[in-house]
Amino acid sequence: MASAVSWWEAAARNGIGQAALNAAVAYSKGDGVSQDIEKAKEWALVAGESGLTSGFVILGNLELENAKDIAALRRAKEWFVQAAKAGDVDGQYSVGLACQHLGARTLNDGVLQQINDCYQTGRTSSDTQKESLDKAVAVHLKEALLWFYLAEENGSEAALELVSSMEKILGVEVVRAVKEYEPQFRRMFADGEV
Repeated sequence: MASAVSWWEAAARNGIGQAALNAAVAYSKGDGVSQDIEKAKEWALVAGESGLTSGFVILGNLELENAKDIAALRRAKEWFVQAAKAGDVDGQYSVGLACQHLGARTLNDGVLQQINDCYQTGRTSSDTQKESLDKAVAVHLKEALLWFYLAEENGSEAALELVSSMEKILGVEVVRAVKEYEPQFRRMFADGEV
C-alpha cells in the first residue's frame, strides 16, 4: 500500500484527480502511510479542484471529524456546499449533517454561556436569552432539513431516514414553514446563491 500511495502522489502531481483522491483517503485513514490529516486535506483539495467533488466531501468530513469549534464546523459546511453545488448528493446530505452539528454546537455553547453568566452574576437567564438561543439553533436545523430534502430527492437513502426524524423533532408548524420556504431555497440553489 505504501508503494501505491507513492505512485498516487506522483500521478496526482501530474494532474490525475483520482490519484489525488486515493492519496487523500490513504492519508486520512493511515492506510499504508502514517495518518496525516494535513496531507489528506492537501490531496483532497487537489482532487476537488480537478473536478472530483468527492474531494470536497472528504475535506468537509475531515473538518467535521476534527471540529473543535464552530469555525471548523462552518469550514466543513463550506466544503460540503462546494460539492453540493456541483450536484454531489453526498455533498447535499453532508451539508445537512454540518447544519445539524452547527445547531447542536450552538445549543451547547449557548447553554454553557448561560450557565456561566448565571454563575458570575448570581441571576437566572432571561426568557429573551433562551428565545434567542432557540432561534439560532432552529435556523441551523431548518437549513439541515432543506438540504436533506434536496439530497432525498436526488436519491440519498440516508437523507430519507433523517428527514422523518427531523420532521418529528421540529414539529408540524416548523416543518410547514420550511416547506413554504423550500421553493425559494431551491431557486437560490439552482442560481448558485446558496
